[in-house]
Amino acid sequence: MTSGASLAARKADTGSAEAEAKAARKAARKAARNAESEEDCEVPRQKKSKKSSQIEPVTPPTVVDEAEVAASLAFLAKHEITIHEDGAPGPCLTLASAPFPLALVKLLCSQPGFTTPSAVQAATWPIAVSGRDVLAIAKTGSGKTLGFLLPVLSRCKLEKDGAGSPMGIIMA
Repeated sequence: MTSGASLAARKADTGSAEAEAKAARKAARKAARNAESEEDCEVPRQKKSKKSSQIEPVTPPTVVDEAEVAASLAFLAKHEITIHEDGAPGPCLTLASAPFPLALVKLLCSQPGFTTPSAVQAATWPIAVSGRDVLAIAKTGSGKTLGFLLPVLSRCKLEKDGAGSPMGIIMA
């Protein structure tokens, strides 16, 4: 009976140690993700337009580096995303590279739990900001609403002079 009790005690100790190790690994992964998101949110400064005091819109980065092209293609393939227009901007893979005004990028980066754009957002933001049409079909909860609304709302803010004319149409 003693050997059975000590075996059970050893199993309990092992289970407790495994649970603690698992919790430590989980905490380490979370810390690493937070550190990555802080690093990814190093946002470049924006210049004010010389013609007015409005902030110029951020243009999507042009992908020229072979590693960036490979990463973009791998991202699109992994998430089964098809872009049908030649010359369309590639996906923005980090929040810091989101093609929005600096204040909005900083706000996105400061949101807890929002470390990277979803696949839909990464693919649609650069295309929509450049004024192209976007059709995205994805599951509920995949980030479609933010994928469509942020480009339209940021464009509306930048182009206040076009009051009364439509800036975008979103159909659900």
